[in-house]
Amino acid sequence: DLNNESRSQFVNDHTYIPYLKIFTPELKHNELFISPSRFCRTTISKLTSSKVKYCPECIWEDYESFKECYLHRTHQLSFLDSCPKHHIPLISEYQTCSAPFAFNHETFLLSEPQCRNGHEIQNLENSNQNQFSIFLLSELRDVSSCLSPIICSEVIFKVISQILYVKGYKTDKSIKRTDLVSDLISYIPNDQLIRLGMPINFNNKAPFSTDILSGPNHVGVHPIFYLLLLIFLANSSSVKELIQNQMKVINNSQQNDVWQCINSICPYFGNKTITKENG
Repeated sequence: DLNNESRSQFVNDHTYIPYLKIFTPELKHNELFISPSRFCRTTISKLTSSKVKYCPECIWEDYESFKECYLHRTHQLSFLDSCPKHHIPLISEYQTCSAPFAFNHETFLLSEPQCRNGHEIQNLENSNQNQFSIFLLSELRDVSSCLSPIICSEVIFKVISQILYVKGYKTDKSIKRTDLVSDLISYIPNDQLIRLGMPINFNNKAPFSTDILSGPNHVGVHPIFYLLLLIFLANSSSVKELIQNQMKVINNSQQNDVWQCINSICPYFGNKTITKENG
């Protein structure tokens, strides 16, 4: 039996829950431990591959070390197509007979480095690793490890909204979605957007274009898009650093009852000048 500390460590190290929490309302975080698929079915389907993926090198390493093959959480992320450790392509089917390993809804997983027909898993040569995918993985891991603030869909939405005001993408009455998406597309290479399943014609992709930033619940519907948006807004800093810095600004403003002016035509735009008395 695991004590609470060991159970928490196990969950953080071996399940999707740390990643799911980022894009889930804070009130539902505890429910994730009970039934993550019930509350985050859409987020899971966007973040993870529909096919089970393995790294051939990891298969053999696991078997030699533990006499058992294991499914690696990182390998199942939808945007990852090579092993971060061995720099070789992830595979989703047997190399000899081309039969798929399994799908997410199936229970059969590899226990030995061979298929049901007895074909051994073969090692592959190193390939040119997609560095953008590794960068996404690094950012996702970094954000999921953040203990303060507790990152959830409300925090992500609040941080993004705050920065959009400062950058002029958002006003009191509307969001300049067309400008925002155009700048995002210019920042993220088109080939990477296509790899990630993101439409490069966002602005013509209804209802996606009209739902952007419609509320915290939309964060869990398109988790990869919001991760890309945070990377774009963070520019040269990390997403985790961006979130922590912006939440400090937001919390300090609320504690002091002084808010940042978000009216772009006001001479005090961007300054903390709004109080209850003059607001």
